[in-house]
Amino acid sequence: MSRVLKRSTPLYRQICSHLEGRILSGALRPGDRLPTTQQMAARYKVTVQTAQQAAMLLSRRGLIERAPGRGSFVSGRIHSRTVGIVFGSNVFGSMRYLFYQRLYVCLCKELKRLGWSAGLYLPTDEEAPALFLADLGQDVDAGRLRGLIPLCSSDALNGWLAEHPAIPHMRPGSNVSDEAGRFDAVCRGVDYLLGRGYRRIAVLMHAETRGTGVVAQATARIAATYAEHGLPMQATFQAGDADSHAAGVAQARQALARPDGPPDAFLVLNDQGCMGVIFELLCRRFRIPQDIGVMALANRGIQIPCPVPLTRFEVDPAAFARREIKALMAMIEGRKPGDVAVTPRLIVGKSCGE
Repeated sequence: MSRVLKRSTPLYRQICSHLEGRILSGALRPGDRLPTTQQMAARYKVTVQTAQQAAMLLSRRGLIERAPGRGSFVSGRIHSRTVGIVFGSNVFGSMRYLFYQRLYVCLCKELKRLGWSAGLYLPTDEEAPALFLADLGQDVDAGRLRGLIPLCSSDALNGWLAEHPAIPHMRPGSNVSDEAGRFDAVCRGVDYLLGRGYRRIAVLMHAETRGTGVVAQATARIAATYAEHGLPMQATFQAGDADSHAAGVAQARQALARPDGPPDAFLVLNDQGCMGVIFELLCRRFRIPQDIGVMALANRGIQIPCPVPLTRFEVDPAAFARREIKALMAMIEGRKPGDVAVTPRLIVGKSCGE
């Protein structure tokens, strides 16, 4: 077998490809035991470490399952073309999860386009997450799922994923470009509002950013944007619960009650929170944009009621779906998943005095 190995490609990848071919061709069937790493090393005339690397790659791709003390076996899921879409919360039970509802539809459409299907897993009772995780575990063990796309993470879901490393999946929140994208949206939004003549800008960001150092980083970026316009920093930044109507109302009240007066404009980086901000402004008889400007980071397809067309940075859930599926397929194929930012698109309305 050593004659098929070429030095131009890492040996462990060549061994992995050879065994993958035997598995997918049916020469090795689900449940068949693979040679030990010592046997593989002798067969391919490589070191035991190289054989171990090949076995680890096969495991990460979901082609084999490793049972401590018993060996490695061909996985039962190798012929599955179903991806499990797993939510840590019941995203269909609240308006605050509209983005995830649309993302699920986009994921199903994209998987269907690629010749795959989707399975849905989520808790129907927030107090009993073990029930849906038990169903998920049964389908994984039965080989019905080729990989997982976990979303809207929870402690229970994160714990389950940590206990099942063999099934290919992205770690929830592992795409670091998303945080970079939020910073970019803040700077682009502040830059746009300064260009429209606004100076006292209230920037509201939702709860996921708390405790991550975002406040200090975003404040520095906002100050730098003001400096680029030759202006002193006059913005306020709030990172907290701004991902629901009620939370948006509360943050708007807090910003409007500042001792130094209300802001000239709001930049709200959550569509649900923005609905609450607009509601509070209208209740207080603020006119948009005559009295105050409003700009949002919103998701395509989610309508934000506003007296005039809302100026916003729009994020396409379909772009998120394509990215997540592309990353998962890379993992299934043994490649490193990329980290690609989904860039919001500026939609100019009339809520900032345009």
